[in-house]
Amino acid sequence: MLRRSSLAAIASALVAAPLSLRASHWPSQTVRFIVPFPPGGSADGLTRLIAQRMQTDLGQSVIVDNRPGAGTLIGADAVAKSTDGHTLGLVIPSYAVNPSIQAQMPYDTARDLAGVTQISTLPIALFATNQLPVNNVAELIAYARKNPKTLSYGSAGIGSSSHLAGLMLNQMAGIDMVHVPYKGSAPAQTDLIGGRLHLLFDSFVSQAPMLEAKRLKLLAPGGSRRLPGYPDAAPIGDTVKGFAVESYFGVITARSTPAAARAQMHKSITQAMADPQIAGWMSRQGMTAVGSTPAEFDAFIDADIQKWAAVVKSLGGKLD
Repeated sequence: MLRRSSLAAIASALVAAPLSLRASHWPSQTVRFIVPFPPGGSADGLTRLIAQRMQTDLGQSVIVDNRPGAGTLIGADAVAKSTDGHTLGLVIPSYAVNPSIQAQMPYDTARDLAGVTQISTLPIALFATNQLPVNNVAELIAYARKNPKTLSYGSAGIGSSSHLAGLMLNQMAGIDMVHVPYKGSAPAQTDLIGGRLHLLFDSFVSQAPMLEAKRLKLLAPGGSRRLPGYPDAAPIGDTVKGFAVESYFGVITARSTPAAARAQMHKSITQAMADPQIAGWMSRQGMTAVGSTPAEFDAFIDADIQKWAAVVKSLGGKLD
């Protein structure tokens, strides 16, 4: 006859088993991949391609759950509050910016969320209306200094990476451009082409068709590299030392997710990234694949949070 202590041990093991199995045999249920944007667009498209490939490889359903709003806070909060070990979330730079600009955060980034991988980087560039009589950053700075508060730059919204890129350029170059926030880059592009807006920071791939049609012009890449097809456009950092801004896509999960499960998530996503169809799509979107480890992405996010915190602090904590 089994002793009570033995029975208790067996019962305890049975209760604990699902948690350990969930980590070592991940996934054991449907995987949810949260996108902090509405359906459509590059973020949603990338997530759906990866989710479809993960589903094929894992033999388990992977559903895309769109949770737009509040500068990606709603989507990240849904990931932070998940407890099933099977919830992933897509993030962009606003994930690292939000702790510095939001009066109240619904989660603690370091305590509640953990990195899975950085999928890619995505070049941001500075574009100008054709009516603006400048063709590079040096000419732009000279013009802005002679005409303070007359140049306007658009962004995808307050706190977006395009907004902060403009604030950084103002501060680092000693100029005073006026920020005009839009609800996304599409309406800003319309005003840029029409000459109602002077400048716009945006992803290179978003504006490439308009560049090719010569409806606007490229002044400079925001990152450290020159862009394909535009070898004469030197990066902003060549003129404004220390300036470097790029966008990126990454994946997070709840901090409570077991390390073994996180490792399986990373393996599945990076395998999907290696699929020729997905790799080709990313390349056509102007993305550079990364595929960092969970620890590497945690370190990357921590550094990015600190970078933007310093920028916001230097601006007196005020973004406008």
